[in-house]
Amino acid sequence: MMKKIILLLVLLSGISCQKKEKDQFEFKIEGEVENGNNLELTLLIPNDSTQNQINTKIKNGKFSFTGSSRVIQYGEIRFKHDLDANKTNYLFIPVFLEPGKTKISFDIIKSTSDIFKDIVKIKASQGNNTMLYYNEFFKKPTLTDHFSFINDYEKKKDSMHKNVYPIEKKIFFEKFDNVYQTTKSIAYLKFLSLYLQGNFPPFDPDYFSREDELKLKKILEKTDSKLLNSNVYKEFNFILKSLFDNTKSLKYSNFTLVDLQNKQVELKKIIKKNKYTVLNFWWTGCSPCRKFNQEGNTIYNTLKENKIEIIGVNVDLDPSAWKKSSSMDKINWINLYAGPNSQVQINYQVNSFPSKIIFNDKFQIIDFKFEKAEELISLITD
Repeated sequence: MMKKIILLLVLLSGISCQKKEKDQFEFKIEGEVENGNNLELTLLIPNDSTQNQINTKIKNGKFSFTGSSRVIQYGEIRFKHDLDANKTNYLFIPVFLEPGKTKISFDIIKSTSDIFKDIVKIKASQGNNTMLYYNEFFKKPTLTDHFSFINDYEKKKDSMHKNVYPIEKKIFFEKFDNVYQTTKSIAYLKFLSLYLQGNFPPFDPDYFSREDELKLKKILEKTDSKLLNSNVYKEFNFILKSLFDNTKSLKYSNFTLVDLQNKQVELKKIIKKNKYTVLNFWWTGCSPCRKFNQEGNTIYNTLKENKIEIIGVNVDLDPSAWKKSSSMDKINWINLYAGPNSQVQINYQVNSFPSKIIFNDKFQIIDFKFEKAEELISLITD
């Protein structure tokens, strides 16, 4: 009887493995490059582990990446030397990991600043999502062509959002709904995410209406169930939660995260021990964030003696980048890793960097604007 049970488990295990393999698809991304011979490239998926990166080298003006995935994902091709050097300024080529072959081409030229190379003339000739994505950015007409842009937006934004953008956004959503209903392409979700996250005047979050909210959430609901595990869907979902699900004023929300020694650190315990606790949300590619880290080292011991604590909350795509930049910046305050699109980031409505929040020992948020860590000393001297 025992032998039959073991045999059955083995058979079930074999069936499970076969199903796992069937769920995956093979992808191939190949390209042609001008002026890039012998440069090493890396294909990575944002929010994914560095262990899943794929490296290749440009030879005779050509390169290729091959691999497998269970769901269509957004990826980026970067210069490997930028990743190795942990550069805060880097270039990348957007691409989608999808079934079959994706083909792109681009030229590499030296930038006028000589700091890094420029990528120009990017084209996609194969790969459904990648082609849709590039067509939406580079070919006319695009979904956003009808939007009005003005040079003095800051002066006229109230008028634009009252008289112009509501009409133009209505047209945009009608067009978007039409193309998305037809193709359900994740490329369109990524395209829209960029505009919601960027400084794109028609989508200024300070002017979002209830109607805008309903339309965006409707787009989310229409997403093909096969794409729910993709990084693009998760990112879009996070953006909407950040924009609309935090309608109440910002308030204390406890969390527990790990530090560099993989030790669990709870916010509540830190706040209780200090007069003031500063949450500092940062990531490796944010230059002002890194400057705050580096300059703050000299004053931190003084702050600590005066019961002012700093907690760095890192949101890098991969913990290895957090560890490397933490070492380079010589961070000596509490240094925790949350990763991208975390519930912590949603709860504290962090949509830009650097973002800093100050609590007193009664768990109340203090309204105190500052740029440098040394300015925090005035919390106890004022």
